[in-house]
Amino acid sequence: MPPCPRCDADLPLPPQPTTVDGIGATLSTLQRGGAVVVPERFSASSFWGDVARHGVTWYSAVPTIHQILLLRADADAAPRRSSLRFIRSCSSALAPVTLAQLEERFGAPVLEAYGMTEAAHQMASNPLPSDGERRPGTVGRGTNVLIGILPDDGDTPLPEGTVGEVCIRGRNVTRGYHNNEQANRDNFTASGWFRTGDQGVLHDGYLTLTVRAHRIASTALVGPRLLISTISLSLSLSLSLSGSIEGADQPRWREDLTTRARRCAARASECRRRRRLPCSRPQVRRDCMRCRRSYVS
Repeated sequence: MPPCPRCDADLPLPPQPTTVDGIGATLSTLQRGGAVVVPERFSASSFWGDVARHGVTWYSAVPTIHQILLLRADADAAPRRSSLRFIRSCSSALAPVTLAQLEERFGAPVLEAYGMTEAAHQMASNPLPSDGERRPGTVGRGTNVLIGILPDDGDTPLPEGTVGEVCIRGRNVTRGYHNNEQANRDNFTASGWFRTGDQGVLHDGYLTLTVRAHRIASTALVGPRLLISTISLSLSLSLSLSGSIEGADQPRWREDLTTRARRCAARASECRRRRRLPCSRPQVRRDCMRCRRSYVS
């Protein structure tokens, strides 16, 4: 979520339930008789205090949040052993280097998972160490859904080891899009498979995503396309080499890159407006939790 342009508030956790925190974490925990700690917004400086105060046993976050916690771990006196039984990562690819750093620094296994709104969130996950093998770089095995790899123009699952489109079926998969027959025709096969739009491959039942929908960066308007997780992994590996990037040991370097990325996105948005090209995503009206004003992003 972009910051408020008026007060430059930090990225808040959305107060309304979303698929990830509303179903993937909150409802599943409550259904099992657990309790959920919901801070007003994410704050790395108070995160570990909340963990200790409430005896938190696990948390779920996107890779960006994991990286922030890692970068601030020593400054925030993060414990190397806490009440955490595991750490869950979802929404985008987690670089194996980051996964290893999380486990080493926080002393808890990291479970990579895979979900989407149309499946009531979670579709696959790596198991806890006591329940099976974890395979870094994969999103694990199917959880209450059947996962198949289908060709672009077929309805029969491909054999394991073959790259194709990730498709799912199961009781928690949506039966269709309301009042959108074209989307239903495009996304459901004749035999009932739902096409996720993501590309992947299965090995021993473990799913590896090779391309996620909307997670591809283009090196030019027309040219080679690169998977963003591949770029992130390359940067992580580069930063592990001493002196590979000048100033890489400074905690502020990532914030500088984030600021530059926001400026580039703003320039691109302005260019689209001037050229009267359609925006790549719909505008959303948000309420800033700091100044309580509404803004469009």
